[in-house]
Amino acid sequence: MRPMVELIKPGVDCSFAVRRFEETGWPMRWHAHPEHELTLIVGGDGRRFVGDSIEPFAPGELVLLASNLPHCWQAPRKRKKWCQSVVAQFRDDCFGAGYFDLPEHKPIRRLLARAERGLLFPAGEVTSAMANMEHLPPQRRPAALTDLLLTLAAESSRPLASDGYTQPSRQRDVLRIDRVSRWLTAHYLEPISLNEAANVAHLNPASFCRFFRRHTGRGFLAYLHELRIGHACRLLMETEQPVIDAAMASGFHNLAHFNRLFRRLRGMTPRAFRRWHRTPGNLARS
Repeated sequence: MRPMVELIKPGVDCSFAVRRFEETGWPMRWHAHPEHELTLIVGGDGRRFVGDSIEPFAPGELVLLASNLPHCWQAPRKRKKWCQSVVAQFRDDCFGAGYFDLPEHKPIRRLLARAERGLLFPAGEVTSAMANMEHLPPQRRPAALTDLLLTLAAESSRPLASDGYTQPSRQRDVLRIDRVSRWLTAHYLEPISLNEAANVAHLNPASFCRFFRRHTGRGFLAYLHELRIGHACRLLMETEQPVIDAAMASGFHNLAHFNRLFRRLRGMTPRAFRRWHRTPGNLARS
């Protein structure tokens, strides 16, 4: 099965992504991405797929995956949100070019090289540090991630994929998607045409649309809308801008179109979204 390419957005004022997932189950979603990934399983059990490895997983385990290594966690769907994980996803250059090549960080570089097959770490104190990372303010997370990786470099671990495993020959596709993703992140608030995006990928528009959907599982326009609606959400939560101004500042030039998309992607109108996030107690219950 060809893995999908996941497009990861670090978030506002962040150089890498730290997220908690709480879901009723994890479907089979075989994917890869240019970022390295550190995953702590907080709750749930099922099967873990990494390269050519298929094993059961359980709460407490910590897994480090090097960039572009196909993987997924699969767990049956239930009524409650019983599957929980904390995930950090970071690029080689997230803290600046050559950061992990500094002499002080040689253990990290060796660790990431070993993680090309995936590494499993047993539960321990290091898992507590990973669990706490999501609660740190963004400015403290780079140092916390660096310390965590240096600690893991000295910990015992077990490789997951077999010694003979080689990743599928798809590096050119990954680099192409990565180039488009970076370009979109820099320009998504500006007017963008399909032709411009196709030119970034060095494809004609029709080929680009097929390529983008085949490798990401979604259409180009749908992904662009998600980026823009996400920006509008931040404006609605953090500013007093009227809805129409938040829409215009997020790349939309038709208020009715913006309202339809917002309701479809967020399940409520922009005004209801703003009221909900400003009602005491709602965020604590979400």
